[in-house]
Amino acid sequence: MGEGKARLFDRLAPPAYLLVSAIFLYPLSTRFWEVLPGPRVDSWQNLWNFWWVRRAFLTGGGNPFWTGDLFHPVGADLSYHTLSLLNTVWAVPLGGILSPVALMNLLSFLTYPIGAWGAYLLAREFGAGRGGSFLAGVFYAFFPNHVDHLYAHLNLTSQHLLPFFLLFTVRLIREPRWRTAAAAGGILALQTYASWTYAVHGLMVAFLLFLGGLLFPRIAGPRRAWLPKLAAAVALFFLLIAPILVPPLRSSANRGEFVYKGIRPDLYISVETMITPSIFHPVLGEWIREVRPRHENLPRGTTAYLGAGALLFAIAGIRRGKRETTFLAGGAALFLVLAMGPHFQLRLASTPGFPLPYRIIEEIPLLRFLRVPNRFLIPYSLLLAPLVALGFSRLWDRKGTRPAAVLLALLLLFEFFPAPLSVATIGRPPFCERIAQRGSSGAVLDIPLLVGPSACFYMYYQTIHERPIVSGYVSITPPEVSASLERIPILVWASKTEQPKRMDRISIDNPVGELNNLGVGDVVLHRDFTGGVKPPSPPGMDWAEGSDAARWYRMMANVSTRVSEDRMRFYRKTLEEWLGPPYYEDDRVALFAVPDK
Repeated sequence: MGEGKARLFDRLAPPAYLLVSAIFLYPLSTRFWEVLPGPRVDSWQNLWNFWWVRRAFLTGGGNPFWTGDLFHPVGADLSYHTLSLLNTVWAVPLGGILSPVALMNLLSFLTYPIGAWGAYLLAREFGAGRGGSFLAGVFYAFFPNHVDHLYAHLNLTSQHLLPFFLLFTVRLIREPRWRTAAAAGGILALQTYASWTYAVHGLMVAFLLFLGGLLFPRIAGPRRAWLPKLAAAVALFFLLIAPILVPPLRSSANRGEFVYKGIRPDLYISVETMITPSIFHPVLGEWIREVRPRHENLPRGTTAYLGAGALLFAIAGIRRGKRETTFLAGGAALFLVLAMGPHFQLRLASTPGFPLPYRIIEEIPLLRFLRVPNRFLIPYSLLLAPLVALGFSRLWDRKGTRPAAVLLALLLLFEFFPAPLSVATIGRPPFCERIAQRGSSGAVLDIPLLVGPSACFYMYYQTIHERPIVSGYVSITPPEVSASLERIPILVWASKTEQPKRMDRISIDNPVGELNNLGVGDVVLHRDFTGGVKPPSPPGMDWAEGSDAARWYRMMANVSTRVSEDRMRFYRKTLEEWLGPPYYEDDRVALFAVPDK
């Protein structure tokens, strides 16, 4: 390829990735203002994050790390909450133009072409040809585990800056410059504002590069030149993330401990999951659902398919025999083993086998928050991408193996092609508009009162009526919230889901006064959480029967709450005795106004 054509190829790579992303992420790319991929629990929480960050900066004093709009009247410490500020902060300037749905979809979409371009530049840095580097970008951006996160996790979809961080870190070790150090530290800081998990992954990759530079000086510049600059990059990184690092550290100091969420044993990977394509694959998906029915109910983000085409390219890339390829292969293998969790598993949920290195991660205090082993698949794909490019280049440069390069590239594209995505239309429930129109300044008590993942719907409804709510779902529920649910009688009553008992009513002497004291202005009785056949979608939305979204909604409404029909009738009768008839009612909800004292 001539120099002119090479420069043209480099300039055309970003718009080409934009086009590829539009095709691969259809129909999200054409309906980003009205649909969500999936959705799942964290999708609704992420919509709330956009609403809350805009509200915090415009009307709440600029502190997004504490809210009084959830768990009213206690409020919630959001220091540990997954706000993904690199994304949600865009709601401040653009929230008046774009809805949280449109903003989240647009930002999620852009991570794919940006991440692909970063992987392209990274592969070029390792000496791969332009054709192979372009394929590496597609591999990294549309790695099945990454696409799987699109159905639920905004922060984990945002891995697009990791290739740029690794690119500048490699350049820093090879040709040390202060501006390269500043770029590496600044980019990792931006990645941290999107996802703490990927920031730690980036630091782990940087540490491997540091060891490689010490052990293999031929792949690095003089130590005296790059070590100070690498230290400066790390120092700049910690300086830039101080605004989001200090709040959880201060909260930990106040509590006397660092708060961790538990390890997720259902989110390991096994040999079975590594060779099983996604259930959303347009050709193989239905077959996978039949032969691997357990995969249907796995949380989003658990797809671990590695891809035969990608592995064959990587093997060809390793055979180039350079020290860099050894480093890439060794690092990728390490992260793949870490993704398997603390024990080897041949099949999903099989009896744990021999112990694996992830057990060490579990014992290191500051790394214990990496509680989901399969998320190590992203740094695995980051280090494998240059090997995919080198493998393609090696096969393409030999005329006799060019057909193999083309066939493997087509295989990789087929294995990783995700379109059409499973999406659901997101609407605005009429009852939320009615609450907003009533003009009360009091909080909303949703019944049944839910705390945790099942409350994700209530949080979405809050983005419309914009009133504080008594329930909520944050990354780590503050202990004072659980205490309030145990000591405030009316909240205890509202959170019960079993058969009603006579004492339920007698124990609350002055319900209206108690609601007034709590600052509650409206009570919403949600009929969707009653036993029996559920509608296929939340109020105000029309999801097709049998769709992935409809199956999930019914599962959430049935399994997560288990409200008996007698209990729901008891709720309705008691609320009418306390507050009078509902001021609004449809087939899904009944709204009750709490009179003033």
